[in-house]
Amino acid sequence: MSNEVLFNFANGLRDLECQSGEAVQMIVRIGGDKYIVGDLTKREGIYQLLMDDFFNYSSVKMVPNKFKFLEGNYSSFKTLEKRVKSLRSEGLYFIGSNEYSFYPAVRNLHVDRSLGQSYQKVGKIVYPRLVENEIISIEKISTSVL
Repeated sequence: MSNEVLFNFANGLRDLECQSGEAVQMIVRIGGDKYIVGDLTKREGIYQLLMDDFFNYSSVKMVPNKFKFLEGNYSSFKTLEKRVKSLRSEGLYFIGSNEYSFYPAVRNLHVDRSLGQSYQKVGKIVYPRLVENEIISIEKISTSVL
């Protein structure tokens, strides 16, 4: 039963992408199992990284984004991820998960340490839409203990 339901969701992804004009993935829970259908990080095609021109530094002033040079097209998600992560020592982080998307970010600086650590997005990934005849991935990502 669950395999049939998952394949129906997978087939619906192409229609959703066609109607929305954007890449789509689904997180589906069937019973105690959670699946990702059409994982955006495993697509064929070009991943585009768009970087903000400026970002709000320490909630005080807007500063130019010194990582703007990363903007462009990448042949795979892994290539894009590796490039962003290579700049961690310069203050750029790769934040996110398959369930909630990924983005490049910088640390927010808080005068009040009780606010903890947070990150500010400084760019956006444009994921590729499914290409014709691309096999749609279906992967179990967790199992709940009931």
